[in-house]
Amino acid sequence: MNEDWTGLRAERHSVMFSAFEYDGTSFMQVSAKEFLVEESDRCFKLVIQAGHMLNDVLRHRLPEYKA
Repeated sequence: MNEDWTGLRAERHSVMFSAFEYDGTSFMQVSAKEFLVEESDRCFKLVIQAGHMLNDVLRHRLPEYKA
């Protein structure tokens, strides 16, 4: 956690994920907020896609299914 007392940053507090290397791939330091917003958006899109696919399967297997 980092705290800015200068008033120069838009947000006073910030959390950073440190840079690291995993399985030969280097990952840069990133803001936790930035990472989590992007990851949340990615997961949201996957959930919507899975729901559409489930509706398609149910529609084909259950002719009376309305979605």
